[in-house]
Amino acid sequence: MSENQIFPKICIATDGSKESIKAANIAINIAQKYLSELYIIYVIDDKVVEKILSMSKKTAEEVREEYSHTGNSILQFIKNLAKKSGIEAEVQLDEGYPSEKITNYVKKVNADLLVIGHQIKKKSRFVAIGGRTVRMIELTDCPILIVK
Repeated sequence: MSENQIFPKICIATDGSKESIKAANIAINIAQKYLSELYIIYVIDDKVVEKILSMSKKTAEEVREEYSHTGNSILQFIKNLAKKSGIEAEVQLDEGYPSEKITNYVKKVNADLLVIGHQIKKKSRFVAIGGRTVRMIELTDCPILIVK
């Protein structure tokens, strides 16, 4: 690792939210500065799919296909942002429990930094970290940059 490669491999976990796109832009800037490899993951949440199925007349295949299309579109959007900055990125679409899938992917690619967006759901005097974020902190060995 050279002096410029503080984070040789950076992983972005995205859900397409405004915060995760902001996190992706920051990760791309870091990757550009440190000449890092970039990995991007989008996870189709099984619990969300189940909830949609319980309230919809769509089949499981139709719902998963819609989420796959959305996930691939978001992954390509971020990959294109990276490419415009001269960074090639590997993308991964997965399905399951997001915290576990993301941390498994971080381990698989041996990432040195995980970058995620954080959505504050309620206006409150106190900022709380959500359960998924806490779970990723517990399961991930590398540093995590949380962008709000």
